[in-house]
Formats: sequence, structure tokens, C-alpha cells
Amino acid sequence: MKCYKQNCPGSEHNELITYAVRPGGRVMVINHVPAMVCDFCGATAFSYETSLQLEHIRYGELEPLGSVPLYDYAQAFPERLREKLVANGYGTVNMTELPPFKCRLPGHPGVYQQETIVYQRCRNGQLVVVDHVPRLVCNICTDTLYEEQTLRQLDKLLESDIAPSGAVPLYDFAQGAEAQSDKELATVGK
Repeated sequence: MKCYKQNCPGSEHNELITYAVRPGGRVMVINHVPAMVCDFCGATAFSYETSLQLEHIRYGELEPLGSVPLYDYAQAFPERLREKLVANGYGTVNMTELPPFKCRLPGHPGVYQQETIVYQRCRNGQLVVVDHVPRLVCNICTDTLYEEQTLRQLDKLLESDIAPSGAVPLYDFAQGAEAQSDKELATVGK
């Protein structure tokens, strides 16, 4: 199936992904989430059923299977953004004050906006999570750009022996399905 993003030439395929989110300010990681992933731009889409299940896990009262290390990009590189702005002649302005630039996809009207995300990656066979990683996202098609320096700093952080700032709960997508089935059976039995 063709990618849902406007003007993206890619095709979507089924894949199990790791999904890291920050609902209500707390980070959580969900493994083995079925998704449609674009082979060109990496856009991720969930079916309606998967979206419902993710909401159940995010806001339910499930016990996590374990935890994964959490690093905080903003703590590791507090001067990163300010130095970049000064180097580019922007003084100490906020990113929100910078002029937007157009989406890179041809003929697309969107503009990139700065946001921070929860980033996850495997390191030595173990999943690790880094919070507050800056990226640029198109406000229409969600095309995503990371600065080369940001990716280098993520590598540096994850290859260092800096201790994580904490740990976050790890859930498995199947957990939510089992809990939802148990809840439905309990409702039917009443």
C-alpha cells in the first residue's frame, strides 16, 4: 500500500516496532507493536484496533514487564541548542522565533516545526531510551529531520559510560490484548 504522506513515493509494509511515548509527562515503552511502516520516509501508522490497544496500555493499570534505561538529552547536552543558535547568528532567541522552512517533499505546502521526542535504540542488545531529543517535523505530512550533530551526540551519549538518569517501564503489546480480553470476559460474566 502507498504511504499515507502526501507526495511520498514509498510503500507501507507490516512490521513490529518499539513504541516510546510520553503520556502525561512520564515516559513508557511498548514492544512488539504491529504497525504499517513506510519503506521510504519511515512514517508509521497504526490500525484502529492497534490504536485502541495502545490507548488501553498507556492509560490502563497494567504492570510493566520490566524497565529500560532512560537518558535525558537535555541534561546531557544543556548548551547544545543555545550554542547552535549563537553560531548561526540568532543570539539567544527561541526556536519558535526562527522563520519556518518548507517541507523537503516536492510540491508540499508544509513547514518544519521543532519538537522533542522520546527516542529509542538498541545498544549492545539492550533497548535504551533517550528523552527530549530535538527534531524537526513537517506540520502537515510529519516528515521528520534530525540534525547530523544531534545524531552524533546521541551516538556519543549511548557509547559513553554516563549513567542513565533513570529507568522507564517496558510493556509488551500482547499484555494489553490479554488485559483487554480479561476485562471483556469479566463484563460479559456480570
